[in-house]
Amino acid sequence: ALSVVTLDITEQEEAHRRSEQLLRELSGILDGTSAGIAYLRGPRLVRCNRSFEAMLGLAPGAATGAPLADLLADQPAVQALLRQALQSAAGPAPEQRLEAEFSRPGAGGQPVWFTLSASRAPAGAQAAPAPAGTPGGPVPELVLVLTDVSRLKAQQAELEQLLRDRELM
Repeated sequence: ALSVVTLDITEQEEAHRRSEQLLRELSGILDGTSAGIAYLRGPRLVRCNRSFEAMLGLAPGAATGAPLADLLADQPAVQALLRQALQSAAGPAPEQRLEAEFSRPGAGGQPVWFTLSASRAPAGAQAAPAPAGTPGGPVPELVLVLTDVSRLKAQQAELEQLLRDRELM
């Protein structure tokens, strides 16, 4: 006996092409912004834009798949924020944004100041199933935004100095 089955996958192929096009467009937008944007699944960095890597002083593509705690090993306050954000994202708590400010050595020995904001991933992408062989329920997912605030810090220091000078006069 011989059976022939024909499947029409036109709609499926069109949906796949639309998804690929959307991904290219979003990647272009994210790579064009000055803010560093990253997506975490549990403690691992799933994807980030070039700005995120550049701000952390990483080679392009070097951060993907790495635990973010390893990339920020010299920042205990940021690691505490990430642990708190992951715990918050794993629970039924309402949407919450956590922020931390930290500095890293920059060119010429001057510190470069950053603000890291962590929030739960959008509902459509939330709670990925735990990978096979790992205990527990769904893996929490976070969106991180890393912003260079060095110029703001410098302006703040300048204003504070002007205020001190004014008080002395």
